[in-house]
Order: sequence, then C-alpha cells, then structure tokens
Amino acid sequence: MKFFFNQLILSPIELPFLGKIEITDISIGAVLFFVFTVVISIILRKLKKRKLRRIQLAAKPYSTILESDEECVSKSYERLYRGDIEGAIYFLDKAIKLRPEKEDRYIIRGNLKSKTGDYESALLDFSRTISLNPQNASAYYQRGLANLSLGLDAEAQIDFEMAKSLGYTIPPKN
Repeated sequence: MKFFFNQLILSPIELPFLGKIEITDISIGAVLFFVFTVVISIILRKLKKRKLRRIQLAAKPYSTILESDEECVSKSYERLYRGDIEGAIYFLDKAIKLRPEKEDRYIIRGNLKSKTGDYESALLDFSRTISLNPQNASAYYQRGLANLSLGLDAEAQIDFEMAKSLGYTIPPKN
C-alpha cells in the first residue's frame, strides 16, 4: 500500500462523546477538520454550561428578594412576640430595604418606634405610609399620636381630623 503525505490510513479509534469510529483512507485535512470540530463543540458546551451557571447565580438574589421580604417580616413578628422590639425594628428595616413600596411595613415600624420613644422616626414612617397610600386612616391617626407626643398639638389635631374624615374611629379620652 502506498503512503502519500496528504493521505493517512488509520485503524478504528475511540473518541469521547462519539464512541468507536473507524476512519480509513482519510486525508489529513479532513482529520484535522474533524478533530477541530469536536474540540470546538466541547469548548462551546463548557462555555454554555458556564454561562448558564452565571445566569443562575445572577438570578438567585432576585428570587431570594421575594422570599426574604416576607421572611424578614415574619422574623420581625417573632422578635416582637419575644418582646425584642429593637430586633423587630431591625428585621422591618431589612424588609423595607427589600420592598420599599410596601406601606404596611412603615406603619408597623412607626408603631414600634413610638413604643421605644423615637417619635421623630415614627413620624417619618407614618408620613411615608401616607405618601404611599393617602387613604390610610390609621397612618393619620398614628402620626397624630406621634405629633402629640412631640408637643405638636396643631399638627396632631389636623391628623386626627383627617383620620376621622377617612372613617377612623378615634377612641374616647380616658
């Protein structure tokens, strides 16, 4: 049998992912093209896996945001149940950072801050609740109580009247 530089006689070979292949009387160019194609396909598969993994890792924080907002509120209630007001405020802070558009977080945190005597911060939380939902009568009432605690009687009266006009039943004075 003659051997030419542009031809190669090969016996059966085993390739990864392809199994056993019998290659006979193939030109060197064809073999190189075949090997190149296999190598490129392996590289592309690995790149796809890496890219998919990166996408999955990038998407993970967004999926945990939705879960952890509710988890933070739940942990806040757990802390409050145990009497740990500061811990409850801490977890509400985290929940608000994750979902600042949720008005109920602000009013709860405002009530807790009022209990600790931090009326200025409570006032800000009640005002934020009102800015998110101007029809929240409870927020007006709670802001009125915070204003009253700060000695801002005129502002408190305005908030109480607004709460009453929105249907909030103001408890009688004892």
